[in-house]
Amino acid sequence: MAAFLLIAGTSEDQITQAILKRVEAVAKGQRSLDSVGKSTMEEASIILDLSAGAVPGLLRHLAKPSGDWKARFWVVDMLGYVGGTAAVHDLYKVAVSAGEKRETRKQACKSLRMIAEREPGDAGQILEKVRRAEKIISLSRF
Repeated sequence: MAAFLLIAGTSEDQITQAILKRVEAVAKGQRSLDSVGKSTMEEASIILDLSAGAVPGLLRHLAKPSGDWKARFWVVDMLGYVGGTAAVHDLYKVAVSAGEKRETRKQACKSLRMIAEREPGDAGQILEKVRRAEKIISLSRF
């Protein structure tokens, strides 16, 4: 797959969209997060290589209300590695959303913490969002 995606002239956004389509397909066919993670290691390494170039596509994917929850978890996880302050608002929305799976909400908090470590100037504000989100998650039943 990587060789196909890295054709000269292919934009980072096109690569990200192709990867997300593949991750959605894998997630629908797998029963657990662990199996999705193992089945998408190549896709994750490409997203890590694209780094900040993948963020706009990841955020657009996250903004879609539909999709397999395991793929949403994967996107939230990847944003922890490549996202910056531009991803904070969207990750916070996931963390406090009662419509998200609890695992995804907790991962959004972890991803926010990872971003805070890389963004020392904004760390205080980001960590305050994490504290609020974690409190909301702890009070929720699901």
